[in-house]
Amino acid sequence: MKIAYLMDPLESIQPENETTSHLMYESNERGHTVYFLEAHDVYIRSGQVVARMRNISAEPGLGMERYWQAIIRCAKQEHLVFEAVTELDVLFLRSNPPLNYQVMEFMQAANNHVFILNSTTGQVLGNSKLYTLNFPDIIPETHVSRDPSRLRKIIDDFGGDMVVKPLQRYGGEGVIKVSTRDKTNLNSLIHYYVRAYKTYAQREPIMVQEYLKSVKKEGDVRILLLNGDIIGAMRRKPKKGDFRTNVHAGGEVLAHQ
Repeated sequence: MKIAYLMDPLESIQPENETTSHLMYESNERGHTVYFLEAHDVYIRSGQVVARMRNISAEPGLGMERYWQAIIRCAKQEHLVFEAVTELDVLFLRSNPPLNYQVMEFMQAANNHVFILNSTTGQVLGNSKLYTLNFPDIIPETHVSRDPSRLRKIIDDFGGDMVVKPLQRYGGEGVIKVSTRDKTNLNSLIHYYVRAYKTYAQREPIMVQEYLKSVKKEGDVRILLLNGDIIGAMRRKPKKGDFRTNVHAGGEVLAHQ
């Protein structure tokens, strides 16, 4: 099969810790033709969605480290494959946030003609941490605002530790724990995160959630879903001196029973 991965530059990926790299590796090991492209490689030609891609198929059995070095070399070659997206068998949309809405619009035209993972509609609907608001009964106390005064009042009224999260980042980037015990830095942090120096309309809304103390000791559980069915789960625990469980932030991955 022809399997393409639309993703970030290969050099920016830590292959041992990325789901995408393992999907690519396994596709190659099973003898499929693997292509690589980035968001700027997609365009329209005569009404068709077309992509500039590089064939990054490598010899099997290299192991992840050598395989990743090999496909980086392939991606640096001048030879490009210009392929209508509908000629592919599978297209994985694996770019990190923030979501590129132009790519989603391009791919929407091909959505019914090629197997795309994940669907463009699903990515638009679930592209940020706001998606968790669909599950109010099972998430911690949650607030979202771009108003520093309102956010400060929320934290003051809550009284305990809370977690500040930028909406569009990933891997624990920018996630911090705050409380009224550190009043000296609290206002400065809130103003920094919402970009309070801009007009209200241009500010960045942020999420503030209750800090769950049990996560520090027991970790959290990452559940993998396919078409709404649970196909697997893993437990993640924060490293010493941190509260974030994200693997990119040094979190430890454990089996979940």
